[in-house]
Amino acid sequence: MTNTSATGGYLAPVSSPSGFNALNDLVRAAIVGITGLDGRMVRPRWQPTPPPSPAQDANWCAVGITARQRLGEPAIVHDPSDDGADVVLTWHRLTYLASFYGPVADDLADRLEVGLGVEQNRADLRAGGLALSEVGDPVVAPELVNTTWVRRVDLELIFEREESRTYPVRNLAQAQAGIRADIGQTRTITIKED
Repeated sequence: MTNTSATGGYLAPVSSPSGFNALNDLVRAAIVGITGLDGRMVRPRWQPTPPPSPAQDANWCAVGITARQRLGEPAIVHDPSDDGADVVLTWHRLTYLASFYGPVADDLADRLEVGLGVEQNRADLRAGGLALSEVGDPVVAPELVNTTWVRRVDLELIFEREESRTYPVRNLAQAQAGIRADIGQTRTITIKED
């Protein structure tokens, strides 16, 4: 059973934002949809057991989060409905690196860069909680694979995301407080909810 502010102890969130796997899936789906690459050719950048690299003449993409930055301080809003809860809002900037490989790597990076400017292409990302902030300039970075140079173009994608977590901080039903006057007298008052 989860603790609440009434029971004491540490509080775990009772609701959290979607995890990074879901966000990564959204970004990969956008790359597939905008570039026209086969879904199997848009891969997570880091995998526990990496699959074999595609053929050197194949066009494909590796994508993953390379940086996460918190923007400002969290905001805490109390929701008095039901028994009450605190909603903690945080904002993050997520940097993804999409690396395109193959003979038309430049064209695929260009297609994604321009395609993300189309509002309809960002709709699913926005519905999943990602707002496109910036697309970096393509960087040509050929990679040596098995003694052969493979064409690679990196494209940085920067998104902003609001994250909301709900904690079981209950409404204040009663409190006692003391007021001490400068003349040394103390009075205790009780505050009760009607």
